Amino acid sequence: MCLAIPGKITEIKKDKQATVDFGGVKRSVDTTFIEDPAVGEWVLIHVGCAIQKVEEAAAKETYRLLYEIRKEDLENELKESDE
Repeated sequence: MCLAIPGKITEIKKDKQATVDFGGVKRSVDTTFIEDPAVGEWVLIHVGCAIQKVEEAAAKETYRLLYEIRKEDLENELKESDE
């Protein structure tokens, strides 16, 4: 299974590199596969590479869903520890 996480481009660097913000965590990513990346755009990142541009609403919905999944996991862990 492959997983791509959305992030917002905060800085364009030389050599097809950019800084991308993943909800407060910033990482350097390769933008070779993205046409004309720009600061402020949202992209999907897989294995350190931007593979596709995405709309901000879709990116934020993905973060909301990931939060819900993690929240449910934590609640289940707490229930199991009480048993």
